[in-house]
Amino acid sequence: VQSGLIPCAPHTIKLCFSVSLLEIFQKLHCECPRLTIQPFLRAFCQIQCRPYSNFLAERFTIALDLYIQLSHHVEMWVDQKLERGADDWHFRHFCPVCTHEVQEEPALQFKLLVTIDGNESLKRIGRRKLETREDGSQARTGPSAERPDQQSSYCSFFLPRMEVDQFAKDTTSPQ
Repeated sequence: VQSGLIPCAPHTIKLCFSVSLLEIFQKLHCECPRLTIQPFLRAFCQIQCRPYSNFLAERFTIALDLYIQLSHHVEMWVDQKLERGADDWHFRHFCPVCTHEVQEEPALQFKLLVTIDGNESLKRIGRRKLETREDGSQARTGPSAERPDQQSSYCSFFLPRMEVDQFAKDTTSPQ
């Protein structure tokens, strides 16, 4: 790891991937979620003038998972050293320029102006299939069209699913 390589096996290391390659894939996948490991590795093998093999995708997945876990642990360690450990730290330190209030200055009509990001955030919203009803009309929402992913998010901006699910049955009707 110190040399910038992530192994695919804990004991007998026969194949490693560079941290920069894993980071490139992660950034590309965030921008284009449809980009999967197989076409990425096929292009990489073509650049390297090497034949593609299916076992590369399995090994790359192992290395990518390890890279993501290591990145998360490094981020947590840095946050701890910078005393950013509180759950609400990001919200309390949102944007100093945007949220700074000067004493003895009249209050503004709007405390904060927010704009939408040109629909870029919709890439991260779950897509659903259109479902056809028995009468031939289209239902508004159907089953999820997303690939199932069991990985957990390490971002402190979002609550873990288990924490949110505890309130699922705690709904009250509006008065």
